[in-house]
Amino acid sequence: MNYIRQYFPPACLTILLAIWTMTGSAQIKDSLFQLGEVQIVSGRLGISEAWSGRHVTVIRADAIQHMPVNSIDELLRYLPFMEIQSRGAFGVQSDILMRGGTFNQMLVLLDGMRVNDPLTGHFNSYIPVSLVEIDRIEVYRGPASSVYGADAVGGVINIITKNFLPGQTAERLEGRAEAWYGQHELVRSHSGLNLKKGKWKLGAGISYNASEGHPLASDSLRGDFRLGTVSLSFAADLSENLQLAVRSAYDNRQFNAQYFYTNSPWDMSREQVKRWWNQFQLKWQLNQSNSLTLQAAYVSTKDSFLFHPAFPANLHETRYQQYQANHLYRSGSGLRLASGGEADFKRIYSNDRGDRTHWHTGIYSVLSYTLPMDLSLSGGLRLDYDEVYGLELMPQVNLAFVAGDWLFRGSAGRTIRSPDFTERFISTGLEGPLAPGRNLGNPFLVAERAWSLDAGFERRLGQDVKFGMTGFYRFSRDLIDYIITLAEDIPGGENLIPGEEYFFAQNIGLMNTWGLESFLSGQHSLQKETAIDWGLSYQGLLSRSDSAIVSKYLSAHARNLIQGRIGIRTRLFNLQILTMYKSRNAEVAREINQALTPDFMIWNLKVDAYLWRRKLVLTYQVNNLFNRDYADILGAIMPGRWMMGGITWNFNKSL
Repeated sequence: MNYIRQYFPPACLTILLAIWTMTGSAQIKDSLFQLGEVQIVSGRLGISEAWSGRHVTVIRADAIQHMPVNSIDELLRYLPFMEIQSRGAFGVQSDILMRGGTFNQMLVLLDGMRVNDPLTGHFNSYIPVSLVEIDRIEVYRGPASSVYGADAVGGVINIITKNFLPGQTAERLEGRAEAWYGQHELVRSHSGLNLKKGKWKLGAGISYNASEGHPLASDSLRGDFRLGTVSLSFAADLSENLQLAVRSAYDNRQFNAQYFYTNSPWDMSREQVKRWWNQFQLKWQLNQSNSLTLQAAYVSTKDSFLFHPAFPANLHETRYQQYQANHLYRSGSGLRLASGGEADFKRIYSNDRGDRTHWHTGIYSVLSYTLPMDLSLSGGLRLDYDEVYGLELMPQVNLAFVAGDWLFRGSAGRTIRSPDFTERFISTGLEGPLAPGRNLGNPFLVAERAWSLDAGFERRLGQDVKFGMTGFYRFSRDLIDYIITLAEDIPGGENLIPGEEYFFAQNIGLMNTWGLESFLSGQHSLQKETAIDWGLSYQGLLSRSDSAIVSKYLSAHARNLIQGRIGIRTRLFNLQILTMYKSRNAEVAREINQALTPDFMIWNLKVDAYLWRRKLVLTYQVNNLFNRDYADILGAIMPGRWMMGGITWNFNKSL
């Protein structure tokens, strides 16, 4: 019992017991709300979430619009079972974690193309679109390397924008213009438009967050930021069966980065990251059963990192090319077959990592069959070749079974994760002597490999309430992390100070991860034009390694994570409240007098007042409502209570 209480505290057990009691006492009713109503894109097969055999969350544009968040990474923080470790607010920088994996074990996609940055996974939340351009976000939990290859260990996030999604036949002009002002001289806007005229579609979005910043531990510095994104997309029906979509976007982020990556007393870091994103998609409906999608992307990223004014900045430029071809066959008998291939080429120019290249290619096939007895089986197989990890085979199998208001699902799969340029080469090109405590790359790293299993169920409690639970296990080997190492024990350490310690990237052996996910959610119509939407989720994690070595990131995930939301919508106003509770390992950095508390809880609130036929909206929003002191990353202090107000004009006109 002591073991259970340590990793699943009484409050969490009470919530689970209450949920289970409600589930067991509820009467199964005929429901107009059918399981599996949402078609998902992330699995390539285009099947419903119920038949995918995976735990999938889909959040749509109308829900995103009402949430008290300021950026995509803040939005992800409040989705069930998502852990976001932020270094700053309003989209400055965040690591995305799922199912106990590291930030490098999550795959982020924008309309099916990789956002994951070849230089470092710390840039994976830099998604070059505005919130107003998003049609929906699909979160696909668990392993997915059989389709997507490396990095899809903890799960996949696919951000799907309006112009890259087929449909929208009505000719119209719609959009939103926002203007916000708040504490710490905050200026904010997320604005955009979509135009559909004849065979053409045009989309544009602008996102801007800027502030003088919240106070930091150092009296001389504040967490200031200037974050801007401009995106332009274009789509056309070239014929009845042929659709084209293209996007070009520019993202520029400048911010204070003190203690983002180090706990050095010398740290006075500033950083600027510029990204230019270009994307192409051609979808051809060959006939009623067959479709072919061709995709390409070119991404250029420039990063300038200044650790201290007395030292020169580290300058990096990354160029990333991606190419994909995906074919889908659908028969009338419930059979679906998706297959395809991809190739990518990565290059960096860096004064501390050197000039490097990396290429990779892979092919995959996924087969799904739905039997008449409400049973769906699917299996996938991918063959990858990479110049770092060589030839790898990644299988996966999923199953789903629907019985009345019950849905049962399970999956098993193998995943890999290749080291990025930073893990392999950081600081290797700098002249010494290097200050102690720096991260050092290891060019001899091998890829991480893991097997994952999960099983779960969902149940409808009448029309309005849904409950689910999933258990999962992952066995990993050759995991990569930065280990405290003496200079004398680091190969090629001529630029280091003898007797001092550094964080040296290494493969550290085996790790077992167990987890439990549980959620309860509901939607209720109280009267005409009044509705309540709510949800509660809990995740418990336990990771055990065979190594006694102290690592930097592998054990940094939360042990317990609770997320909740409640929304009340009426004809005159909308109220949304989000909350998140996290418990984790406490840490102390005495050299900078900072600590991570063993747990914290934060609340966000947003109130919208609708005027002039709901086209004009006045908004009041408070982040960190109860002014909690907290940090996700040791040393990177997050803001306290932050109040802001805004005005929004929604326009929608048929043409």
